[in-house]
Amino acid sequence: MQYPLVTLGGIPIPVEAGSPDQSRDPLQGSTVVRMSDGAAVKMTHWSGKASGELSGSGLIPTGLDGLDYNNPLELLLTHPRSIAQDTAVFTLPAPCRPDREPWGHALVEGRWRPVPCSRVGLTVTLTEALGATLYMVQWMPVYTVFADPPQETMGAGHGWTINWQEV
Repeated sequence: MQYPLVTLGGIPIPVEAGSPDQSRDPLQGSTVVRMSDGAAVKMTHWSGKASGELSGSGLIPTGLDGLDYNNPLELLLTHPRSIAQDTAVFTLPAPCRPDREPWGHALVEGRWRPVPCSRVGLTVTLTEALGATLYMVQWMPVYTVFADPPQETMGAGHGWTINWQEV
């Protein structure tokens, strides 16, 4: 199996541009406020969005200069997301890459063991394992993002950084 590449706006970042370092930071409109007795209360207006950064350095540039950064772009990451819970049926909070299906694990006797899974839309069902106390699903996400054109450097190689924010 060929490992998928990070892709922005339909353009895969070539292996020769360097292995991308990927970060994902949750975004949410929330704040912690204090009541008159000092107790903390978290007020959330919205949540579930993400932002992040891609960066790398390689022998060639990324090839992403022709993208229209004024409009949303599709971002396919390889940094997996995961959910662990005590049941084997999961609802993914975000879509997964079309070229890489989710995969599952069961915690049996303190060790994570691979288990088969199937997906219909955002619902992933893992095969139950005898003696499992937890199940975990992992997937490579796809986002619709606003991204900045790559910041680039040139030294011993072509360095680049891309900041993005989910729409």
